[in-house]
Amino acid sequence: RCLAALVRPTRGELRWFGRLVPGQFAERGLIGFVAHEQRLYPQLTLQENLVFTARMYGLSAPAQRAQEWLRRVALASFNHAES
Repeated sequence: RCLAALVRPTRGELRWFGRLVPGQFAERGLIGFVAHEQRLYPQLTLQENLVFTARMYGLSAPAQRAQEWLRRVALASFNHAES
């Protein structure tokens, strides 16, 4: 959640692949986060939620990107399941 900039750390340090992460971490825009029922619209499927979010952030080819990432993180079998 910290890497995705959803929460700010209150203590300790944040590391990305062993590297200390500065306060203005440029790669944060490249990180997505899928949580169980958090920040999702329950009336949408997992894939629909990802496409919706991708469109909000202006990403190109949101449906294709959602399918690809669901496959990459082994969640493709849930891509049409309602949240």
